[in-house]
Amino acid sequence: MKGFGIHPGQRVSVLIDGPSFYATTRSLGYEVDYRKLLAHFDEGCDLRRIHYFTALSDRPDEHSPVRPLVDWLGYNGYRCVTKPLREFTDANGFRRVKGNMAVEIAVELVEAANHADHILLFSGEGDLACAVEMAQRKGAKVTAISDDLRRACDCIVDLNDVKPLISRKDIVAVAQDDIPQRRPAGVQTLRLGARA
Repeated sequence: MKGFGIHPGQRVSVLIDGPSFYATTRSLGYEVDYRKLLAHFDEGCDLRRIHYFTALSDRPDEHSPVRPLVDWLGYNGYRCVTKPLREFTDANGFRRVKGNMAVEIAVELVEAANHADHILLFSGEGDLACAVEMAQRKGAKVTAISDDLRRACDCIVDLNDVKPLISRKDIVAVAQDDIPQRRPAGVQTLRLGARA
């Protein structure tokens, strides 16, 4: 299959680290068309699941610019896995938020190896290397859409190379530091501890 190294009929699972994927594509100057992305995998392989992972604010008074995206994804074939952002005060007295999804992605990565021949991992999280190796030991091929996992994965795909397949529109590229934290919430989401 063009762009991602998937063979026709291959059983595929796709795992997307939402904030990492968003930040990377923004820095490359484009927005992702999630309808196009899903259609690309639906057409060329036996897509088992496509997951979107993100942490979100559970404060009712806080507006989330990603809420509509997660709602749409949940109703249109994506399985959204979310958890609440944790707020804390750092040593300097500043309010900070934490919402790393590495553990949730690692668990699904290992689980996906039970029902997929090929796992595509859209994440820049280098800490997933151990989970990648475990999925490979179970017989799955793992392709990372990130250089951070270059040594652990079977293949690496550059997001610039697949831009025509998944982009919605070009935007002005911005530096990673200029991208605000996105905090999605949604209707069709799987909260940790809940069964799908």
